[in-house]
Amino acid sequence: MNRKHLFLMVLTGICTLIIIGMNAYPFICCNGAGGGYEGGGGLSIIGDSDTIEDYIVKGAGYFLKADSDIQILLSMVELQDLNGIDYREMQTVVNIALENMNNARQTYEALIQKAGITPYNQSVIAILKNFDYETFRKENGLNSVIFYKVRSFLQMGDITGVFKYTHSRYLEIIELLVIIKQSVSSYRLPELAIFWRLNENTAYISFFGSYVARVFYEIDIN
Repeated sequence: MNRKHLFLMVLTGICTLIIIGMNAYPFICCNGAGGGYEGGGGLSIIGDSDTIEDYIVKGAGYFLKADSDIQILLSMVELQDLNGIDYREMQTVVNIALENMNNARQTYEALIQKAGITPYNQSVIAILKNFDYETFRKENGLNSVIFYKVRSFLQMGDITGVFKYTHSRYLEIIELLVIIKQSVSSYRLPELAIFWRLNENTAYISFFGSYVARVFYEIDIN
């Protein structure tokens, strides 16, 4: 086993442990938002036993797994001058990342559908509208640009808008992964700007989801 394969195995193992740890305590991406709906988002749809919060957790799990795959992909690009590029190995990583992102997308589509027919819990909406967002941002040292986007939804009581926005960013990440997959399948890398955008988009929506979860954890509605 050469050093490159050993490095990737170790990196994969570390990322897997991180993801397992995150999923064991599901408070990373938009968690708690289900409490903003009547019955905790548990309104039933025929053939659907999952609550809104269930969908949030499942979607977060798929996204975090995809993020782990994307970090492995980016590390391969970063180390190409030292290790070269194993295009077959890169294809495998891209395919797994795409699979996880598509699972996250599909989960969020089901989430948005369910949220769209479930009434809001008006007491929670009132709390969100009166929450002191600026003080909270300063006390926790949050990125002002990303937190302002979170605030723009929650202060209006638009929790479903949070899900729709997250879904739209997932679509952007999928589009970038498809571009990378097409290039790698032809044994070449796309322009570096594609990887920059992938890294930045993934980081942005990760922070966005984390900030949403922070707000709901702070108001402690569950």
